[in-house]
Amino acid sequence: MTTHPLLKNKYLYLLLSLVSYFVIMALLTDHKVEGEIHTITFPLVILFSVYSISHHKIVLGIALSLAIATFVENWFFDFSSTPTNAWAVANYVTSLLFLCTITYSVIDNLLSHKEVTIDTLLGAICGYLMIGFIWTFFYMIIAVMNPNSFSNTLESGNAQQRLQHFSYYSFSSLTALGYGDILAISSLARTLSWLEAVVGQSYLAIWIAQLVGLRVVHKHIH
Repeated sequence: MTTHPLLKNKYLYLLLSLVSYFVIMALLTDHKVEGEIHTITFPLVILFSVYSISHHKIVLGIALSLAIATFVENWFFDFSSTPTNAWAVANYVTSLLFLCTITYSVIDNLLSHKEVTIDTLLGAICGYLMIGFIWTFFYMIIAVMNPNSFSNTLESGNAQQRLQHFSYYSFSSLTALGYGDILAISSLARTLSWLEAVVGQSYLAIWIAQLVGLRVVHKHIH
């Protein structure tokens, strides 16, 4: 059975949407149209996330439900003049559940690959970025519930600025860079920070071993 060319590039589209989202939002920080652009770009990430797991029918149904809820909540949150903390937490939790579902499906699909392909490599990168994105929402939830959890929580910033702020902290922790300009203060924030660092390093080690193993097996077969 021949796979349609579009389906072969599903992780490429997801990767491009993720990178484009982060770059565009970074460039438009403090810009007047920041909220409107977020309303356009984030749904694209949702769309390609769902598209990337079209192979997994059961998880796809769950992801679609969470995608719709995430889209609606983000739309109202972006255009709400005074969103409450409860509304913010609900929005972040829904986004978190959606990202966890997508990440699980992506990694589960990659584990079924019998040989190393471009799709395998791109999917592994997507999984890594999604983990950083997941922890971003963990930190945002913590910051809303306890503003003293971090040394700098951007209490006066809008939703997009906070997302950029904690994305930066999340990926700094994931890659174990730890620049030190944002510090985890509460016990929960510190625990999640070192857990993310462990997950990030473990992910790289496991996937490098997995990809090397698949490569070796493929060479022996051929």
